[in-house]
Amino acid sequence: MDKTLTREGILSVLLLPGETFVLAEYPEKVLLATIKYFGGCPCPRCFVEKSQIPEMGTKADMRRRKHVREDNKPWRDKIDTVRQWIFGKGGSVTGEHVNRNLKSKSWVPLRNAFSKLTAFGFNLFSMFVPDLLHEVELGVVKSLFIHTLRILQAYASDAIGKLDERRFHATVSEMKKLAAHDFEDILQCLLPVLEGLLPEPHNGILLDLWFTLATWHADAKLRIHSSSTVQRFTSATTELDATATAKTAEDRGDQSETLAVPAAPLPATPNPIVETLQPQDDELPRTHPCLHHHISESKRTPLDVYGFPALMAGDPAVEGFLPKLRSHLLSRILKLLYDGDETQFSPQELLDVTFEASVKKD
Repeated sequence: MDKTLTREGILSVLLLPGETFVLAEYPEKVLLATIKYFGGCPCPRCFVEKSQIPEMGTKADMRRRKHVREDNKPWRDKIDTVRQWIFGKGGSVTGEHVNRNLKSKSWVPLRNAFSKLTAFGFNLFSMFVPDLLHEVELGVVKSLFIHTLRILQAYASDAIGKLDERRFHATVSEMKKLAAHDFEDILQCLLPVLEGLLPEPHNGILLDLWFTLATWHADAKLRIHSSSTVQRFTSATTELDATATAKTAEDRGDQSETLAVPAAPLPATPNPIVETLQPQDDELPRTHPCLHHHISESKRTPLDVYGFPALMAGDPAVEGFLPKLRSHLLSRILKLLYDGDETQFSPQELLDVTFEASVKKD
């Protein structure tokens, strides 16, 4: 194995008789494959479109995967033509001519150094293999675990506490300093810990999803594959898609069958804070917990964003409200990619976000 030090870390290249594999994160794969980062066809091996990714494991998806990228003369001629248009005629890199020739397949106007090996029958796009550590364990497993914690928190405030008490070596819900192997351990041990924390049928659906993902992950990490294990792995991929699709279909189905979240008891006496937050001319009804947001159509009775935390003093929901709001807005203003965790900014960077339209009290 040859290892090359890159800006992000170690880029490993496996040199086997007649085969070459590159173990790299997705940003590095994009650079080596000379394709657009998260473009319309984000895969460095095939032409599956971004909108078709949710169809993973279906028969149509299996057929699409056979349409692989090839380092051939038509592709290299197209790249040379576009480069001549850009550097010879001063065309725009994002111009109509470039997009018309390259955008449909997520190509970029760059020559690939690995194309020199084409004379030896080498296809550069065949050397990229899946990165289970970053793409699955730090990607899919981490995101699904975070979503599971949110479901438990929405159902009952003590559900996460019960999860932590069930034989985990530490408070797993806090997710402090967890590496990829920690999420792999969570995937392998979560089923008996999660069982019974939700009512049926939601308990069964969540357990089925985690079990199917654990089965797929175990098949994917086999050191040696045979014809039977490849067939089983293909079946696991299809089953994983079917389980996730069934869960999504239920979420979009009848609201009467969704998870019943116990409602907090209403105060016996009028709450002055609630009365203050409800404008007389634009009273909002109670927001359903399944809604992403609830915004008034009127602008007549705005709230002072700086005074809002003090107005709701004692409510744990507004703890750290302003720093979290500034961090959220700054990430969107800078167009930073969201990977499951909010980007950490310094206090000085957060103070750069101001609210000019805040209400001035008399």
